[in-house]
Amino acid sequence: MYYEAGIGARKPESPVTAESPFDRIVKWLSVYVIGLMALFLLVKEHVFDDVMVCQPINRAVKEHLSYSQTQAIYDKAYCSANMTDFSNNLIRAENEAINRIPGVTVLGIKGNPKLMYQRYFPLALAIQAVVSYLPVLLWLLWCTERLTIAIKYIAHMCKDLAKMDCNGHPVQSTPKPFMFSRAASVEARQRLGQLDCQINYWLGQKYLTRLFIAKLVLTELIFISSLLCYFLSSPLYVSSFKTQFVCRVDDLSLVSCTLPIVRIYVVIWYANILVLDICILFTAFQFMNILCCMLRTKDSFFLTFLGMESDSQPKTMTDAHLISYFCYQNLRVMPPDILLCQATRAKISLTASSTLISFGETESDLSDEATPYYTAANTPIARK
Repeated sequence: MYYEAGIGARKPESPVTAESPFDRIVKWLSVYVIGLMALFLLVKEHVFDDVMVCQPINRAVKEHLSYSQTQAIYDKAYCSANMTDFSNNLIRAENEAINRIPGVTVLGIKGNPKLMYQRYFPLALAIQAVVSYLPVLLWLLWCTERLTIAIKYIAHMCKDLAKMDCNGHPVQSTPKPFMFSRAASVEARQRLGQLDCQINYWLGQKYLTRLFIAKLVLTELIFISSLLCYFLSSPLYVSSFKTQFVCRVDDLSLVSCTLPIVRIYVVIWYANILVLDICILFTAFQFMNILCCMLRTKDSFFLTFLGMESDSQPKTMTDAHLISYFCYQNLRVMPPDILLCQATRAKISLTASSTLISFGETESDLSDEATPYYTAANTPIARK
């Protein structure tokens, strides 16, 4: 029952948005900001060559204190690819025959190396950004078009009603706004009847509402799971990021390596935790908005700007509540007469009252011939 006819000929100048301000903030923080941080770390680690600095420990014993540039590049590439730390397993060599150079300490290793996982932190950020975009993508594919059509339909109907006089013709420019009377035109009553039927239809539907709640639930689960991974997974915890480590090259020599970029890793790790906390709070606020604010009749867009009130008050949120909420987010596409002119709102409210959309009256009160009552079943079709 979503209205599509006539919209293509008179499109609003401003685009319709299917995201609330909190949705946009969460999307920018969780997807774009995190994605940029992951891209920065990946580029700095794999493109620039000054990420790791390595120095030999006991290679001088065999090479007589010589350390060529070629060997330094090889050691750096080897340690960067393996990222294993032997610093907790260093021992002093007991074989005095090896230590033939005075002043040089020969070191050996024992036990198993300790793997270092900070190289996977940029990949974890990139995966987090991609997964955080999934709820946004699902909402975009399944609901955005339907919600956009509904908002355009309301804006289109409001424009027509605001410009229509009691004979159903466009209002000419007059010094004072024209007020609808009880003898509103058949076409005007028919338009209000159609709008009333459409709103009542939305009151019985929960497709958009369920998907909106599912999007919020999925988003919250992704953020909470990501937060737990960074705290409970030891490879991704900030204390596992080491600035210095000892690498064993080809089981022959030990090389001490320094990672200056780890300081940036630590800063970005804390920034990521802060972003996740903010996104969790904003998503939780969206839930509170659904539970406490969207169901309030006095905040309905249809009542505030059109003077239309439903006779049924559902206890759970329906598509009508969600569409009303997003109408507030798209006030720029609504006609200025509806938003600014009290007389225009009163005009539509009086016409709505004559069709029982304002439910302070009954059908018997409006049974006179001059004020016919139109519903979805008996709304007349205007003939040219």
